Amino acid sequence: MLLRAPAVGFRVANGRVNERDFEKWARETQAVSGDGTPYATDVEAAALASAAQAAAIANASSALATHVAAPDPHPQYLLTAEGNAAYVSQTSVLNGSATYDPPSLADAVGVTTTVTVTGAALGDFALASFSLDLQGIAVSAYVSAADTVSVRFQNESGGTLDLASGTLRARVWKL
Repeated sequence: MLLRAPAVGFRVANGRVNERDFEKWARETQAVSGDGTPYATDVEAAALASAAQAAAIANASSALATHVAAPDPHPQYLLTAEGNAAYVSQTSVLNGSATYDPPSLADAVGVTTTVTVTGAALGDFALASFSLDLQGIAVSAYVSAADTVSVRFQNESGGTLDLASGTLRARVWKL
């Protein structure tokens, strides 16, 4: 038996051929005898489909094995600088925290407080977070002096907000 079929690539997920790919293949495929006369039985069609599925699974398994065996394309990620891309070493990330109870803030009013982050220096990158819902208050951070991160709470919500006491965290990245 010969197979006259369009070129159809089968996508494989969880060891199974994608149904739409198979349906397209089944619609567009004709089994023909040696003299070109079309014929196919359910058994023959099932055998062809099973062979196609097995081939697709084998191809996917081979591709997965190749991918898993390949070396990590980013072995220096978070460890070194390479080319023009700067990666941050875990040793250059500094953290600090403090309990803070922000005062009641009317709309368009802000307050600034500080968090000690040992090793922080002017020019380092800083980020802050608060352990409670900010309810529309914007928080920003910057290194304002050696070992000190200033954190600004700015209310632009349109109303007065009074946050409860929570944990204020500051993180600094040294480059």
